[in-house]
Order: sequence, then C-alpha cells, then structure tokens
Amino acid sequence: MQDRVARELECPASDVDIDKPFDQLGLDSLAILIATGELAEWLGIELEAATLFEHSTIRLLAKHIAQRG
Repeated sequence: MQDRVARELECPASDVDIDKPFDQLGLDSLAILIATGELAEWLGIELEAATLFEHSTIRLLAKHIAQRG
C-alpha cells in the first residue's frame, strides 16, 4: 500500500508516512478506494470501503489485514 500511494503521489515510498491518516496523505477519496481495491485484488481478499474509516492509516490497515489471516 505504501508503494501504491507513493506511485500516486509521485514520490519515493520512504516519503509516505504509514502512520498518517489516508485523508492527510494528499490523495482524494477515489484514489484511496482504487488503491485499496488493487491491494485487495493483489492479496485475494475482500476489503469493504468502511475498512478504510476503521483502519485509517497504512499501518492500521496492514495490521487489520494481517490479523484476518
């Protein structure tokens, strides 16, 4: 997810703060939903849009996905 956000922002992945809420990363809500959909497809899981509000940073989302495992 960090790499995907970095591509969208056209910056190095290391510049993307994984503890910053999605809405503060500089992406609009559509870009966030698309990136999350791509992540879900890549991982072969379902992620509801509400998941982004409940787990609002890359770190929290990653932890949530790992716990689902």
